[in-house]
Amino acid sequence: MLPLSARIALHRFCAMKLPLARNSSFGLAGGYGLHRIRGLCATTLGAKVACAVSPGSGGGGGGGGGGGANGDMCNEFLDLSNFQDLKRHFEEERARILEPQLEDFAVPRSYSPRSIFATNNVALRYIKHVGFDYDYTIAQYRPELQCLIYDLARDHLVSTMQYPDGVKDVPYDEDFAIRGLHYDTSNGLLMKLDSFRNIQLDTVHRGRRPVAAAEVVAEYRGTHISHNLMHNRLVALTDLFSMPQACLLANVMQYFGDNEIHAHARFLFDDVNQAVSQAHALLRPIVMEEPAKYLDSNPKIAETFDMLRSAGKSLFLLTNSPFDFVQVGMQHLLGPSWRSIFDLVIVDARKPSFFSADRPFKQYDLARGRPMWKEVQSLSSGQIYAHGNVDDMIRMTGWDSSDILYFGDHISADLSVPSRSHGWRTGLIIHELEEVIELTHSKEFHLRLVWQLTLQRIIRKAQHIPDDRKDVATIKVWKKERDNNNRALKSMFNRHFGSPFRTYHVPSYFASQIFRFADLYTSRLENILNYPPNYHFYPQRSFMPHEDVVRRHPDSTYKIGK
Repeated sequence: MLPLSARIALHRFCAMKLPLARNSSFGLAGGYGLHRIRGLCATTLGAKVACAVSPGSGGGGGGGGGGGANGDMCNEFLDLSNFQDLKRHFEEERARILEPQLEDFAVPRSYSPRSIFATNNVALRYIKHVGFDYDYTIAQYRPELQCLIYDLARDHLVSTMQYPDGVKDVPYDEDFAIRGLHYDTSNGLLMKLDSFRNIQLDTVHRGRRPVAAAEVVAEYRGTHISHNLMHNRLVALTDLFSMPQACLLANVMQYFGDNEIHAHARFLFDDVNQAVSQAHALLRPIVMEEPAKYLDSNPKIAETFDMLRSAGKSLFLLTNSPFDFVQVGMQHLLGPSWRSIFDLVIVDARKPSFFSADRPFKQYDLARGRPMWKEVQSLSSGQIYAHGNVDDMIRMTGWDSSDILYFGDHISADLSVPSRSHGWRTGLIIHELEEVIELTHSKEFHLRLVWQLTLQRIIRKAQHIPDDRKDVATIKVWKKERDNNNRALKSMFNRHFGSPFRTYHVPSYFASQIFRFADLYTSRLENILNYPPNYHFYPQRSFMPHEDVVRRHPDSTYKIGK
């Protein structure tokens, strides 16, 4: 009889088929080799249990649904002409996965919340120039800033744009929105899309109220958002500054609906967008007066820059923020000599047009506190420049675009054009990534995800049974349990919209943009300190369903030959 710790590990291994070394974190003694464990799965739990959940199909942030053909590798172990066998299999799996004693195991942690994740090859030894945005990249803000943006924008709507006084009574809800939502300027619906531009139905809100799936399907004649609709009507809310905007849009629309005030969704969006833009101008003197209240002090930022400079990298700052605002924040974070850290400082850059327009540079006059009119012929270290464009920057510095790595927090403003059009390597800073990783390593999430994948495979296998031998009512019960479990997984991240990175079955649209435009992504800039200065980031190999033959081999995790 195996000890309890080994039995728990064995149960979990048989369910997940995770890669397992001879001395693994599951607590199995070294004497239980990989092949022997595989045999125990088949003999002690039954072959049907051992193959219930095959690898490679699980999702992280929103529930996952299983997919591909690899789940059908186990058909040889199931009598698909007998629905009763499948029902027994369901009950066995339910008891095994959800039994209380499984909470005794520790979820294996394969990476840290402070890791850097690669979607493309990035060899730091070949990177000569590293650039940074300022807001939410170098400068990490406290939650008080988002509340300030909301309050200033809301009050501007009332005091300047003549919105009803009652709007001022609606507070900011920091738990309402997530990054990566879309707002339809035609009908006022706020929603999350998947990577195929399909609507995740239970994320659609009009104001603060969820919209029924049938109503959404009727509105869009399905769930797919066409290319024209995406670019003509929908607005993406993709950075942390947009979360107060999403909440304000929803709150104003809800207030108008509750008070029977009729206004077109486009006008509401334009007004709120203008108010939020005004709020950004109004907040700067407030933040400059009390930087410690709104900025996170972070001594590791200076250490990060020192490490990169010691490795021979030149550093540059490229931000849309004005110099006086950056100056106060940088002095708070790095001290009065912060400008000596950077070989090039560009403020008021007006990204993303910086990467496509031909606006000339202006040199900033520090004594007068404004840009000078004199034409800029060269870019010098120790000076401050405003506006400009990427072509002049490359020409005047003599840098090669392929040698540049640039970090920012906004996909469209910071990453998409330099990545797509200029060949820069790019890194996306996603502050909330740490919280998502911690949650996905929790016991509750892990158990729910294993059960979700198991349910999906059982439901898929039921499709192989002839219709005259199926119990349709039972399958409906299974599907209802799957859907309820999906909703529970979603609510663990955000009860309105779920995870920023995943819908139920596939990555979110926001996640697809990360894969498309960010070579690296991480939660904080200083996470680069966890890696050697010449580290080579390799992306994790991803498999199409027909390619996933190595990981799902029944005898070994990585088996070569016969």
